[in-house]
Amino acid sequence: MIAALVTEGSACVEENAVQRPADIDALAVHGLGFPRRKGGPIRAAHMMGLIGLRKDIRIWAVPALLDEAIKEAKAFDALG
Repeated sequence: MIAALVTEGSACVEENAVQRPADIDALAVHGLGFPRRKGGPIRAAHMMGLIGLRKDIRIWAVPALLDEAIKEAKAFDALG
């Protein structure tokens, strides 16, 4: 589920539907009922490990934003 939310959230950032990855977390917590203690799907992905998450995404195209977060080694916090 986290992989699907990160994939769709990344698409929203890339399409400029939201300004930054943290906006996806706020939308998921307040709009989808994502557990606040996990901080949203982007934060949860960071805590799980982005490289492992990338390996789990096999049925979708890997979002460029995820690859950029891994490349920068600062997760999504450094993006946007």
